[in-house]
Amino acid sequence: MKKRDNNQFITPPSSLKRVLAYVIDFLILNFIILLPLDMLIKADSIEEIARIASTSSESISLILISITASIITVLYFTYFEYKLQQTPGKILTRQFLSEPKPFSKIFFSNLSMLILFLFIFDLAYMIVSPTQQRFMEKITNIQVVESHEA
Repeated sequence: MKKRDNNQFITPPSSLKRVLAYVIDFLILNFIILLPLDMLIKADSIEEIARIASTSSESISLILISITASIITVLYFTYFEYKLQQTPGKILTRQFLSEPKPFSKIFFSNLSMLILFLFIFDLAYMIVSPTQQRFMEKITNIQVVESHEA
């Protein structure tokens, strides 16, 4: 435990608390991405989405939308962590980066969110890591912490 101020100590948050922050952030991202998308794609069921995706012109549109959504996700996490050292989900769960980091390190640490498999690996690594760091955070020397009153 590191001492932050006279009455505060900082420690890594629990894996559960880290996952909760991601859930909150992804709920926010769903509103940012899915609400406008719902206006563009008029589909009431999964079967209808599959039908739309099966036509080549619509399939290309869905791929472009997926790429755009991935880029928005990475930019969301990178922007908030660079500017505020925390995302809205981290703010609500009282977590923050232990120290400001360069934009390039924060951006690199969030690249795993572009591919679902890599992000799942990153989260699994965080759950088993003694420091509760994602693999990409470990590579970029980024530590998420929370403060406690003494």
